[in-house]
Amino acid sequence: MKVSGLFFILLMCLGSCSNEDRACNDQLILFIESRFFNEENPATYPPIVIISDYSDKIISQETIPFEKSTAICYRRELQPLKLSIIYHINQAGKRRYDIQTFHDFNSNNLYVHKTKDLNPDEHRAKITIHRDEHVNSFYPYTEDDFNITDSTITINKELSKPEEPFFVIFSKESETHHRYIWLENVNKETDEIFDINDTEEILNPISISYPDNDAVFERIFGRIKSSNPDFSRVYGRYYTFGIPEISMYIPLDLFSEFRKKTIVPINDRRFETDYITSTIETNYQFPDLDVELISGSYDDFVIESESDYDFYSANFSYENPDHDFLVNWGLNGKSVSHINKSKIDKAVYSYISERHSLFNPSFFELTEYEISKYDDDMHYDQFVEIKMSKEYGDYFYPNWTPFVTEEKLVVEIE
Repeated sequence: MKVSGLFFILLMCLGSCSNEDRACNDQLILFIESRFFNEENPATYPPIVIISDYSDKIISQETIPFEKSTAICYRRELQPLKLSIIYHINQAGKRRYDIQTFHDFNSNNLYVHKTKDLNPDEHRAKITIHRDEHVNSFYPYTEDDFNITDSTITINKELSKPEEPFFVIFSKESETHHRYIWLENVNKETDEIFDINDTEEILNPISISYPDNDAVFERIFGRIKSSNPDFSRVYGRYYTFGIPEISMYIPLDLFSEFRKKTIVPINDRRFETDYITSTIETNYQFPDLDVELISGSYDDFVIESESDYDFYSANFSYENPDHDFLVNWGLNGKSVSHINKSKIDKAVYSYISERHSLFNPSFFELTEYEISKYDDDMHYDQFVEIKMSKEYGDYFYPNWTPFVTEEKLVVEIE
């Protein structure tokens, strides 16, 4: 990339940045909220961000401090760049590098979401249910979340926000239908008491049918948007075998919107969907996506697809013969009908090879690749947000924003 007459500005804003710092004089290319990285594992290193051009010239290479906000600024270029984020762990004598590289990256800003900021030991809501007989499972809670006596069940709900809704579904042993409790807002001061016979009832289940499959992972969240924008988990089940239909008890009249996240594998393919809806469709269909692998080599990764999709990803893995050094490398980019763009970034290669002289990327093996489709107004920087939040953040917590409709086809390499 030609840079005559231009210079690059790097501005690190640690802690809280001023609005002027955040603007970076309209030069901001990257803003990362890295609180999603933590120091619970003292052998975990702060992540490294590398921005480079396609001649492998490093534009910026910076360490993102734990529990800090970081802005990286420089003059914009018309030519797209490569963004790589390296997460380095040393655990039980084994070093692992998780790397995500994004091709053709030229974003206005990037924010990786973290939702759980509260200390769970200090922020719990208490809900007690008086019972007169055995009660079956309390979804979505586990035995770690409640205390049982002969006459009561007390749920200690861990809060991820100062206030959030509460939902629990269960069934009495003497009844075939289910019951639930819904509270619009609970906080650390909440101490509610219910009689089990006075709780709301769900008399009839709903059923969802699926195409031929090897397994089904279904999660459904509900919310009353007019009173609280947050979702509550209302159903979740993972069937590790093929199943044509699932029946579930959900209070359809309670919620105004549902978020439905479905994963259905068949043979070497895995279809995933994630969307918000006012009604739950009872006949699941695979998304209209297809892709063909032409070459799975790390330096000659080629896929072809005639599907209308937005982005692609590929994951490569390398482990040295002594099994004390592992590299997982994710390659990501925008859709084209014929993709031939890998070649490990030289800056990433240098970072690893300086620490492991025997590192040889030619031993990378393709483990899976995918194509994905999102909302019509989806931007590349949002895709980067989603990918990073899935890797390191709280993507599976249902209340992160912005939300986008997602359809995905993942192909696993055996």
